[in-house]
Amino acid sequence: MEILPKIADAIIRNIQGAIRTSETKFDIPYIYQVIHEARASILKATFTKERRIQSSWTQIYIPDFNADLQDNDCVVKFEVPAPVALDNKIDGFLYVGMIEKNCAFRKAVSRAELSNINRHRTGRKAIKYLYSEGIMEVYANPLIKEMMIDGIFANPTVLPTYNIRFSEYPIDDASLALLKTAVAGLLGVPAQTPADKKQDNFDAEPAIQQQQQQQR
Repeated sequence: MEILPKIADAIIRNIQGAIRTSETKFDIPYIYQVIHEARASILKATFTKERRIQSSWTQIYIPDFNADLQDNDCVVKFEVPAPVALDNKIDGFLYVGMIEKNCAFRKAVSRAELSNINRHRTGRKAIKYLYSEGIMEVYANPLIKEMMIDGIFANPTVLPTYNIRFSEYPIDDASLALLKTAVAGLLGVPAQTPADKKQDNFDAEPAIQQQQQQQR
């Protein structure tokens, strides 16, 4: 596991002829954004192949209660960073519920589904959540002021508990190796790929091409 600045430095060093200045596309904030995007793609591909979520991908987020955000007595709203949806069923929020982890909220994928859930007695009593464009709406308990989310976030650095200088970047080692090569490809610059020293007749390939071949 590595911190984000170290990952970015390794990518820059691995790009042939890269010039690190604020006037080029190798500007650090830009590379960070490309790293986040590549991570999301690689985690999706890895999940599609292995059908499991690694704990190193996830982060805990406890949103602040913002009174100014509330505009309806029937729902409590929280600002929540965007997750990485791994497929059409797993939206990237692995746990949404009480901080004590003794009550998970029920997910509703749309207002129509939320309406259907509320038609049933048990559904009306269950605490439900609906997420859209950075806002998580929590239904059935207007007194809720705090909650916890365990999830895979699209930009790990926006969480208040994340320290860009010290926090480990949430990715597993195998995916990190793919990411470093993939980012060079996304930047449109060939990366210096280490020679394959193993006698297995396999040459290292760019991460995206390798992922595509694995999925065939």
